[in-house]
Amino acid sequence: MLDALASFGVGVLLGLSIAAPPGPANAMIATHAVTRKRWWAGTLVGFGAMTADATFLVITYLVGRAVQPGENMLVAIYGTGACVMFFFAYNASRKWRKPPMDQLQEVRPTHSYISGLAIGLTNPYQILWWLTAGLAFIQSVGLAMVAGFFCGIIIWTVSFPWALDFAKRRIEKAYHGVLLFSLATLVILGTWLILQVAVLLLT
Repeated sequence: MLDALASFGVGVLLGLSIAAPPGPANAMIATHAVTRKRWWAGTLVGFGAMTADATFLVITYLVGRAVQPGENMLVAIYGTGACVMFFFAYNASRKWRKPPMDQLQEVRPTHSYISGLAIGLTNPYQILWWLTAGLAFIQSVGLAMVAGFFCGIIIWTVSFPWALDFAKRRIEKAYHGVLLFSLATLVILGTWLILQVAVLLLT
């Protein structure tokens, strides 16, 4: 029983280790949380990203070992990831003028979910996590740890957009602050990925 609880706790920490740090998925969660009528629009983005994690989990488990990507594969991964981030940054920039609360966009569940899934599947950081920490996780995988892993992701996915929505409804400047964070994160990471492509192609 104690071993199962310990494995579950480790799984929760692993889930938070990939879900909580600032990155493109959290930037997209923040964007949807402050530009939709319901806080759970951001949560749907998180669930999309979590589906990507589940996909990587299955792939890593079936492969059984990490495969170091070659230069051409890295160029494709970085380039695709940069394009996705710039595309989402463009969409986020269109929300800069804050609409009245009663005119915020209606939630389109499939749109939010697919946005999270797309950015999760093309996020080099998420892929690299699975090739490093994720591999170690797979080597000691168990049902309790898997449950804890996804529990940790769900904790962040639900609490983060709720906290943003709570602040948005009470602090007028929170909207632009969060949106600026989203834009800056997406643009900076997209630019960094483009630079990595350039380095790979020029070396």
